[in-house]
Amino acid sequence: MAPKRKAVQPPTAAKRSKANCNSSKANAQLFAVEDVDTSFGAKVVEQGREYHEQGKIDKDSIQLLEADSTLLVSAKCAGSQEDTYAVKVTLQKGTLKKKWCACRVGRFGSCKHLAALMFCLASNDPTSFQTKKRTESAQPHSAAQEAQLKRQVTAKKKETNLMSMAQLKHMLRANRQLLSGVKAELAARVADQMVRGALPRCPECFGGSLRFEKGQYFCKGFFDDDLFVPCSFTAKHVDRLPWVTPADEEGE
Repeated sequence: MAPKRKAVQPPTAAKRSKANCNSSKANAQLFAVEDVDTSFGAKVVEQGREYHEQGKIDKDSIQLLEADSTLLVSAKCAGSQEDTYAVKVTLQKGTLKKKWCACRVGRFGSCKHLAALMFCLASNDPTSFQTKKRTESAQPHSAAQEAQLKRQVTAKKKETNLMSMAQLKHMLRANRQLLSGVKAELAARVADQMVRGALPRCPECFGGSLRFEKGQYFCKGFFDDDLFVPCSFTAKHVDRLPWVTPADEEGE
């Protein structure tokens, strides 16, 4: 007599959910769905899941920047009203290290916009996002190239030294750069960036302004209202941005 076969029961909702999570983890190595629960509070997790399911994260805005073992992720998330918030996180081997959002509570690293981004990263194939390797575009200059750049900066300083404080600040403001310092510092800053390009925001803390001194880039952090967010980013090379003159900005 042949043994009786056990009836196969359909998977429960919990098992289906677990299977989907495992599938997402296998396809997307950026972050695991189950890790979202441990990265945020229960209420934020539920709000973030709802935002993700509603498509609040603009997938076309997601950009990945690979830097050694660190992955910097930036995106845009629609708010409950008409506002759109910038959201940024830092991942290291699938572990969430830093998180920041432009919303009122995002400075503390725990909001529904950030949770929605993490659900989105865990639920999509990372190859569908725009990916860029910092080391591919930020190549070090040769000694001859660096010497030529220094000569160009020195020549440009002769022009910027003749500018007024108001003119220098106007140019720096048009490029969203630091305005602090005496006139000599501002003149040197404008000359350097007119030749080399404008400095981007810190790629590690996302909010700090990069400084360039003695061939080294660094960031000390930034103030978010009355809260200081420290940063220890340093690098020998970063991607600079095109310098924008006020005339170019007005003509756009």
